[in-house]
Amino acid sequence: MYQNIHISKQNNKLKVHLWDDEFGYKTFDYKSYAYMKHAAGTYRSLYGDKLKKVNYWTAEDMPNMFESDVPVPTRVLVDRYAESDEMSKGHREMIIDIEVEVTEGFPNINTADNKITAIALYDRVMDKYSCFVLGNVPKTDVVESFQSEEELLQRFFQKYLEINPTIITGWNTDFFDIPYLYNRTQRVLGKQIADSLSPIGQVSWIESKSRYKIAGVSSLDYLGLYRLFNYSEKSSYRLDVIGTDEVGIGKIEYEGTLQDLYENDINKYVEYNLNDVVIVKALDDKLKFIDLARSIAHKGHVPYEDIYHSSRYLEGAILVYLKDLGVIAPNKPNNQGYNRSDDERFSGAYVKEPIPGRYEWVYDLDLTSMYPSTIMSLNISPEMKLGKIIGWDAEEFRNGVEKTYTIEIGNKTKTYSNTELKRLFADNHISISSNGIMYRNDKKGLIPSLLERWFDERVEFKRLMKKHGNAGETDKYEYFHKRQLVTKILLNSMYGVLGSPIFRFYDIDNAEATTLTGQSLIKFTEKVTNFYYNNELGDKKDYCIYTDTDSVFYPATPLVKHRFPDGDLNDDTFMTEQILSVAKEVQDFINKSYDYFAHKFLNIKRGHRFDIKQECIAKAGFWVTKKRYGQWIINDGGVVCDRLDVKGLDIVRSNFPPAMRELMKGVLQDILANKDKQLIDDQILEFKDAMKTKNIVDVALPTGVKNLKKYMVKGKKTSTFTKVMKGTPAHVKCAIIYNDLLNYFKTDNQYGPISNGEKIKWVYLKDNHLKCAAVGFKGYEDPPQVMEFVKQYVDYDKLFERALKKKIHMFYDALKWDFPVKEENTLSRFF
Repeated sequence: MYQNIHISKQNNKLKVHLWDDEFGYKTFDYKSYAYMKHAAGTYRSLYGDKLKKVNYWTAEDMPNMFESDVPVPTRVLVDRYAESDEMSKGHREMIIDIEVEVTEGFPNINTADNKITAIALYDRVMDKYSCFVLGNVPKTDVVESFQSEEELLQRFFQKYLEINPTIITGWNTDFFDIPYLYNRTQRVLGKQIADSLSPIGQVSWIESKSRYKIAGVSSLDYLGLYRLFNYSEKSSYRLDVIGTDEVGIGKIEYEGTLQDLYENDINKYVEYNLNDVVIVKALDDKLKFIDLARSIAHKGHVPYEDIYHSSRYLEGAILVYLKDLGVIAPNKPNNQGYNRSDDERFSGAYVKEPIPGRYEWVYDLDLTSMYPSTIMSLNISPEMKLGKIIGWDAEEFRNGVEKTYTIEIGNKTKTYSNTELKRLFADNHISISSNGIMYRNDKKGLIPSLLERWFDERVEFKRLMKKHGNAGETDKYEYFHKRQLVTKILLNSMYGVLGSPIFRFYDIDNAEATTLTGQSLIKFTEKVTNFYYNNELGDKKDYCIYTDTDSVFYPATPLVKHRFPDGDLNDDTFMTEQILSVAKEVQDFINKSYDYFAHKFLNIKRGHRFDIKQECIAKAGFWVTKKRYGQWIINDGGVVCDRLDVKGLDIVRSNFPPAMRELMKGVLQDILANKDKQLIDDQILEFKDAMKTKNIVDVALPTGVKNLKKYMVKGKKTSTFTKVMKGTPAHVKCAIIYNDLLNYFKTDNQYGPISNGEKIKWVYLKDNHLKCAAVGFKGYEDPPQVMEFVKQYVDYDKLFERALKKKIHMFYDALKWDFPVKEENTLSRFF
């Protein structure tokens, strides 16, 4: 199985460099081929066209071409490894972290002017750490010191060639460590040595990705992998924050700047350098994101670095599937006419506006993989699409409303009466989506077939995972756990790429057929559930608390009260038993109703994949608005638990100050626990009074910044602060002011500025001699002079008013409560 692939160009010819875990490294010339329509062709396209294989074609031939635009790496990997999607073996992983002096300004990766002072690495094969440092440190089994940067770099490259890594990782290595190391090595030792990062001496800058590609070595930056596979947003992606959160390892603490540490305590500096590598190793030991990335890449037969693009690995997986069937894929659609208005017409999910407030004994029912199930049920696939009924309304059609229907088939149109259309549906295997797209249903389409295969594979992988887990066979358990997770990612990614113009099988109609039918399905779910309640309770009330995409939330209390008039609703054991029973009844009723929905609304006659299941049971739930609610979960998928589940509230938002998040979490928990309002009021008022005593980092507003230069007025700076354009976002202005303060306090040579893409903190300020209304800072490695200025003038009252008061109002308004005020500020103080 392949480990790596690289394509080079020599004398206008493409050369393939392939690394394999069995035969090693080999090169060969790439001979391009594709398929062209031809009356006597022996190949068949996805649409049934006769094709012939060709090695040469012109621009004029493109309308008749198939698979002429498949990326060369994917073409080679699909052709050579179509029989297997197992991961390759024998990889040599290396984790790296470099440190750079900061004496003449912050390091610039392009010019690489500053010396490299330390390089730490970990060799996974040998399970060994190494650290090479510029300075005087006693030599150990791990640490070696050097008197010149040249010697340090030479020793590093000697070690690098000994390890001969196939995968290199670290934290932000793609955008700092690797480019800086390469560019600095070019300056110090020459390009030939720098190019030896690649086993074939080819390192190239990829402008579109703003990073280097090392031929023969897969660079899998762990920061990128963490952002890709960790599905919860973090307030900061600094390594120490993630390390502390995930594996309990933070950065080494020190006073002053990192340069101060290097100059004053080089032993601790070495410890600091090594610690970053230790954290990344611990992260991968726990999360195994490198193996997950490789598994996805092999499933899609793409280079490892392509796992950041779902359209690429899904396209590769589809090409492998078609190759097995002997079917040729079409070229990508010509989307030159695509514009933003197309994207704006792409309808998304249905979300019902909840009635704000607190609810007791809530259960939710979730549709199983709603979008993949919709694709499989309707048979949504490019070659199965028959046409589109303009102005389609399934409810009207079902009720027999007389109207003339216009059907678009390609560039032609045809009209049908209600009766004629009914006959067309009755006499043919045709399904119809909620946006009026008709699909053949007499045989399975490409995409539904592939999704069904992945569904079945996942069921089997989960069965084997459970079997080996129960048997204590850890290696086999982890293997099948990884396989089922990869399959889950593929299933969930397919819907998304249908609406992506860069996907080979892009079709806006198919994408909307998926989402709008999903909307109809969840609305139908809400309707029949209300019917179930109304039928038993003898009313016409809407009992649905909330609907979101593929889930409905209902209270069990009305049915329990009706069935047990004398029942103790405060008895947790009794209520838990009853709510589980109610949820199961409603679940079964809805699933039976889906047969009716599939037949009457979608004209599906041969079965469907729609299925809903009880997910969570909450002792209490609190809804503020769409996408913002919290629940006290006591049962999750049949497993007893006791946890807080929060969606969209500032408790889980990374752009909300940590201390305020903690306060609002406590407020939410008290609301769910039905605590007295006065107790919650006191908690909020005490927090406001105590803000001045808290760490500034915990009450400052966290956010990310970008486009700093875009908002800066060009020209020579004539005052302390850079002039910014009108309409500059407050946090961007704060970041620019911070960078100006580095210069004002003459600390810009020791401390790095805030750059694009960084996470920062910012606060409002009281009146001050510099006339700053607000200022930003990093929250780490900030100059003492800047932080003294910030702490002296921070406006805590304004922070409370602007950052927290509105959030509290949202909670209180949902409960119809008055905002908390101190007793001495009310009339009650006179009595």
